[in-house]
Amino acid sequence: MIVVNWLIKIFKALNSNQHPLEIAEGIGFGILLALIPSNNLLWWMVFLISFFLTIHQGMMIVVMAIGKLFMPFVDPMLDTLGYALLTVSALEDFYDSFFNMPLVPLLKLHNTVVMGGFALGVLLYFPILFVMVPVVRGYRKFVREKIVQSKWFKAFTSTPLVAGLMKIYKSTTLISSKFKS
Repeated sequence: MIVVNWLIKIFKALNSNQHPLEIAEGIGFGILLALIPSNNLLWWMVFLISFFLTIHQGMMIVVMAIGKLFMPFVDPMLDTLGYALLTVSALEDFYDSFFNMPLVPLLKLHNTVVMGGFALGVLLYFPILFVMVPVVRGYRKFVREKIVQSKWFKAFTSTPLVAGLMKIYKSTTLISSKFKS
């Protein structure tokens, strides 16, 4: 049931009236948060910062949750990347002074998986934006109407359970829109 809710949130975001960049940024932050282990101050700082930005929060949470499912497979690569970054001899003096600052140890950047996840997430953030904005626009322009007009979608939405759920959803959105005015 949780997976169905995730899929519904993704399709609602893609079909919403939100700017494609907000959805792409939600995906970028979701991947960044999925790559960083969540038991440190760095993860919480990135998570809290995301709420002060204009991004699609639902998409971020869904992408992060799906990404966390794949982390056991990605951790060895993040460990290798983090180890490579932390053992650069030219940065030893910087790391020595940086990690001895107050509160910096709580970020746990000295952990190879945290450093690797943060570095990879930051490196992937802008390519994700450049790829996902055209993907969202293309979906809205070409794919959305084909899905709505397809026979299987019409058959699916005409089943009693789905038709009833759609009716309830429309009535609740109508009621909530009256309270906002």
